[in-house]
Formats: sequence, C-alpha cells, structure tokens
Amino acid sequence: MIQDLITNPEFNNTPIFLEYAQKMGYTKQLFYKYVKSGWLEKLGQGVYKKSNEQLYPMRIIWAAQNHLRKKQIYVSLHSALNEAGIVHNIRYKAQLQVCMFSPYFKNRWLLNHPDLKWYKMNLFSEPELHIITNDNGLRLATPERAMLELISLLPKEADYEEVCNLMIISTTFRAKVLQELLEKCTDQKTTRLFLYIAKKINAPWLNRISTTNINLGNGIKQMSPGGILDKEIKMVIPKEWINAGHI
Repeated sequence: MIQDLITNPEFNNTPIFLEYAQKMGYTKQLFYKYVKSGWLEKLGQGVYKKSNEQLYPMRIIWAAQNHLRKKQIYVSLHSALNEAGIVHNIRYKAQLQVCMFSPYFKNRWLLNHPDLKWYKMNLFSEPELHIITNDNGLRLATPERAMLELISLLPKEADYEEVCNLMIISTTFRAKVLQELLEKCTDQKTTRLFLYIAKKINAPWLNRISTTNINLGNGIKQMSPGGILDKEIKMVIPKEWINAGHI
C-alpha cells in the first residue's frame, strides 16, 4: 500500500508534480480531495504543495531533476560557487541560478518561479561535462564549470569586478578540471576572457594550464565599442576593465 501523500516525507518543502505522483499510484481524485480539504495547495497546472509548507528553491530543482527527470537542468553560476564556499557578494543569494542545456523544457510554473533565475547554456561540446550530483541528490556544476559559465555572461549579465574577485578567492580550482573544460569549451570569447582574467589576477593554478589544445580562434573579438585592444588575447576590452580594482 502506498504511503499517504500528506505524510510522505519525500514531498516535504517540495513541489508535488501530479505527473510523478500518478506514477507512484496517487490519483487525480485524491489530489482533488486533498485540495478541497485544505491539505494541498494547487500552485499551477499539475503542480501542488502541502498546505502551510514553504518551498525551498533547492528542493524545487531537486524535484524537477529527480521527479520530472529533467536532467538537462542544474544549479550553476553564483549559486554553485556559493555551494562550494566561494562567496564574495551576498546579493546573488536572492535567486537560485539554474542553467539548462537543450532540449529546453517549458514548464511554465518552474520557469516563472520568483526564486529561480534561468539561463540557457550550451557552452561545452559535452553538455554533461563536470556536472556533479551532491550528497542530497542535487545536480550542480563544479566550481570550475560554474566560473566559466559566469564569465560567458560578461559583460551584460555579469559584473566584471565581481568575476575577478571570485577568481581571486578561487584558490582551490583544479587545473586538470579547468584544462578539460577549456578544451571542450565551444565559445572562444569565454576561453579568451577566462585566461585574460586568470593572468590579470595571477591565479595560482594558471601555470598548470596548457593552451596547446584550447581553441582560442583567430582574429579580433570585440567586447565593447570604443574599448582597448589587448593584443595577447586579440580582444577589445572595455576601458573600465583595464584598471579595475578588486576586493
């Protein structure tokens, strides 16, 4: 006999997706009964939660990954760095930053949730590269991948000084992981910027990175009109980046 839906701890502080619950043996009629009785609250099409319970952003994504089998979504950017203890500015804790690679899904309730910030990412030739599952069953980017994905958002959706400061305190980055990510990165702007910032802050692991098999591309790329050309990475850098302070 299946456990009562209301007492099942799997759904504590977690969205209950009807699609998944039905596979466990729960019926639409039961959901209707529990909503009418005030034990469940309907949040959207096919999405419920236990009444008087708060939903935690990490549990929302956990449920999407494990109950809806949406393996193309994962926690990344500042949120993944925070989980690894790499924190510089607490303002980024306001929303959980979630990335997804194709095929993109279209769950309206998840995509519109105010505690979640979504990003489409197709940065690596191997989409699953260095995405890990933590002890709580949550899929998230390694700190190294999260940093590269954050750099890919420069200059419009990420702050340059904040990225530099995070790189400075990221002393535990693994050169072997970075090497593989850089070699499999398909965005030349991101690889060039990563190496530019790493050199500028004198990152302790930089001398263990080989550029031999990293595709940096040819020609000059422009980050900002009216910027300054950095001849080493062949990129026009915004003027305000040149003498930007850190920490």
